[in-house]
Amino acid sequence: MASFGATTLVHDVYLPVDSFFNRERTAYQFTIQPLAPWTRAGWKVVATVPKTIGITLQNRGVATPFGGGIGGNVLLQLEITTETIERQINAIEAYYAVFHGGSAD
Repeated sequence: MASFGATTLVHDVYLPVDSFFNRERTAYQFTIQPLAPWTRAGWKVVATVPKTIGITLQNRGVATPFGGGIGGNVLLQLEITTETIERQINAIEAYYAVFHGGSAD
């Protein structure tokens, strides 16, 4: 790894937003709690991508209908360097075990 410098793992997490759709709640509250274990392990939020749907939505008081989204995707990044790998190894192994069904080896 030292010959390549730093490397980066990326992961996405979906967060629901407290919204109504066709008079039904899509989520009862917005929370970033699903991100907490990731950020404690050193992952950083680097981007958000709103989730959109192809149905016209209309807010009360707005004359023109518009497309909208419910929830969004959050992109997380973990930079790994030779200096940080010792303290990150547990997070890296957990990531590979959960999302790739094996070890980081």
